[in-house]
Amino acid sequence: MKYNHAEYGHRWALATEVKMAVLGHGFSPKAIPGTNELVLARSSGRLRGVEVLVYTTIVGEAVRPMGVDAIRVCAVFNPTDESQRSRGILKERKVLRTGEITEIPGRVIERLKDIAEELNDLKHCNACGAPGLISKKGNMYCADACWTR
Repeated sequence: MKYNHAEYGHRWALATEVKMAVLGHGFSPKAIPGTNELVLARSSGRLRGVEVLVYTTIVGEAVRPMGVDAIRVCAVFNPTDESQRSRGILKERKVLRTGEITEIPGRVIERLKDIAEELNDLKHCNACGAPGLISKKGNMYCADACWTR
């Protein structure tokens, strides 16, 4: 069935399909202040403090009506210092809500696999296990700034 954003039933069906697909891959809901949509999160496992997030566009029981938003998949680093904010470490991927309802969750899973591949290739700090980021000069540095402690 082709997705039609104007029909509530289609938006509800898409929300159900996306939730089932992503939750089936080990994600769980995460409350993010200032965000009223359902955000699903999972730890990266290999890199300390790194989470993969899926911004689902689900508000209540259905996805939002058509707009400028899309389902977004990203990886963020949560520093151990509580005074610092989380920050993205890879380019976010978006999934447009177009086409067949049953195909859209598959595209979300493809983006999750892309992020997982990039995280596997990402170097990490030997001292603390946090991801290693590349400076403008091309040098690797610890995302958690462990050298300052």
